[in-house]
Amino acid sequence: MHTCRIHLPKGSSVDLPSYLPVIVIVVVFVLLGYDISAAIAAVIAVGAAARELGRTA
Repeated sequence: MHTCRIHLPKGSSVDLPSYLPVIVIVVVFVLLGYDISAAIAAVIAVGAAARELGRTA
């Protein structure tokens, strides 16, 4: 399973499950008034764009 490493002050870091940041982003979008399906679609689009940029770099 992939993890998301968050670097903290004083050189420490925390490994979080990769789905946790996605859940936080979707919750923030919903709290801002977006529809849940629009929030999920936005996260998927950002992920696809980042993957494409990584492939072409």
